[in-house]
Amino acid sequence: MIVAFTGHRPKGLGDDLAGAWIAVKEFLVDSRPEAVISGMAQGVDTFAFDVAVELGIPVTAAVPWSGHGSTWPLEEQEAYVKRLEKASRVHIVSSIEEYRPGVEQERNVWMVDNSGLLVTIWNGTTRGGTWNCLQHARRVKRETKFLKWRGR
Repeated sequence: MIVAFTGHRPKGLGDDLAGAWIAVKEFLVDSRPEAVISGMAQGVDTFAFDVAVELGIPVTAAVPWSGHGSTWPLEEQEAYVKRLEKASRVHIVSSIEEYRPGVEQERNVWMVDNSGLLVTIWNGTTRGGTWNCLQHARRVKRETKFLKWRGR
């Protein structure tokens, strides 16, 4: 099965980043999906990417648009480029050349529509990207697994 991940950036995970990382790792070790789709945002997306690569699970980097990550601090941009180089596949969802609102949701829709299971670390917030991704998964009746971590 192909598993897509959605979840919060570090700020939305509270003070338990390690717990979120462990929850992602335990899930991937136990389930060993045939492939993972990562939305390539900081936080849960990159946790899933890094753990899948570590475990030898192929990863599709679902990049919202070609400039994704270009406004991050330099060190994080460099880590992002290294991740893209490790991806089994890079899929750029939108061909736009400048950021526009909604491009991350287009990426979320693509991830849900191209996976058999959506896995999330969700803090219960009913707004923002993780919530929007969960709503799309509900609309298309995609199975969703909620991982528990101390932050929630």
